[in-house]
Amino acid sequence: MAIEVVRGASRRPSGFTLIELVVVMVLLGVLSAYVAPRYGGETAITGRGFFDELLQTTRFAQKLAVASGCEVLVDYSAGGYAVWQPSTTVQCGQGGGATFDTAVAGFDEGTLRGVAPAGVTVAASSDVMFLPSGGANVTATVIVAGHSFRVHAATGYVERL
Repeated sequence: MAIEVVRGASRRPSGFTLIELVVVMVLLGVLSAYVAPRYGGETAITGRGFFDELLQTTRFAQKLAVASGCEVLVDYSAGGYAVWQPSTTVQCGQGGGATFDTAVAGFDEGTLRGVAPAGVTVAASSDVMFLPSGGANVTATVIVAGHSFRVHAATGYVERL
């Protein structure tokens, strides 16, 4: 039996090296981490964003009531929210007897209201009226996309739960 030695022609074994396999696995991991939430979790992401918006709007309404010396009503509905005040200062300080007929101006030249994204609903135990003292007329819990906050009547504190 003779052993044949071939010079000049290198035989490369077929298959992938360990480094090539690791690089491909890392690239697939990064790609899946970036792409998967875009398709599977869009409602969860937009729901969380809308929850944060509603939480900050409710806190702003409480501060507006204190700063303006007039009641502010946050009207929650399944499809969104709107923030209202009485049209005249004569009605301020009347609490539930005031007529809330003026939409509070928003930050983008519109009114302070929001519409829930598709697939997201707002569940509130009650609308909340903030008083000039900073308190609220009721203790209310608001739930949006599995996240919730509570408005405490005595202090008007808006607590993320």
